Amino acid sequence: MRSIFLFLSAFLTVAAHGQSLTAFVSTPLCLGDALRLSFPGTPTDTYYWTGPNGFASTQQTTFRQSMTYADTGVYRVVRNGVDTFYTQPVRLLPALTLTGVTASQVIPFGGSIQLNAAGAEYYVWLPDERTLSNPNINNPLATPLTNTIYKVVGLNAFGCRDSAQVNIEIASPEPFFIPTAFTPDNDGKNDVFRIVNPRNYTLVDFVIQNRWGQVVYNNTNDIRFGWDGTFNGIPQDMGYYNYSIIISGPHGEKKNFTGTVVLIR
Repeated sequence: MRSIFLFLSAFLTVAAHGQSLTAFVSTPLCLGDALRLSFPGTPTDTYYWTGPNGFASTQQTTFRQSMTYADTGVYRVVRNGVDTFYTQPVRLLPALTLTGVTASQVIPFGGSIQLNAAGAEYYVWLPDERTLSNPNINNPLATPLTNTIYKVVGLNAFGCRDSAQVNIEIASPEPFFIPTAFTPDNDGKNDVFRIVNPRNYTLVDFVIQNRWGQVVYNNTNDIRFGWDGTFNGIPQDMGYYNYSIIISGPHGEKKNFTGTVVLIR
């Protein structure tokens, strides 16, 4: 991406034939910026600008796009075909090009990604919205909650800047679900009663009771595990069992589920 400098406006005094007038020149400039030249006058005045590398224009205010080092030097304007004025030398500052910018990508819901950019001395990442570990370093850790386009602006010691964007999309989690029945017959299919596709959730509490209120299963450790239909190693009878499940989302939000599951043999 081309360097773009937030330049200051300066008025340079130019003179000829004992006259002293002021020409407007956008300065300072970074390599690749546009040069603006302007000279005071009336609507009936005529102008003829010339400059390095074959530049010419008949406009009172004119531009030279995408300045190169070959375009630097003194510019001349002839007003009304008589009076000739010269600008001070136009110089360029070294441009900045950001490198190593993180590629746009998809991350899991609740996940984080290390953003990165290099080549500058100062960095600003936007938007912050408390999803960045530090918006003023080259490699903040980002934890977006929704699809986010991060923009990084880098500046070098001369004030020249470059910018880039990183599009981070959040993968839509497959909806988890709780089965209404299971068949613990060791055939490798639906042998365990548990949450299916828990994805980014963690388990807080998982309790199963029989019809007399006796707890036959309790899990507070791992959401991947479930009830195999036994209690103290003894297979339990067919029938309905009550469950209570509490899970926690990636940002601490709690979900509670209660219901019945049928054990089928």
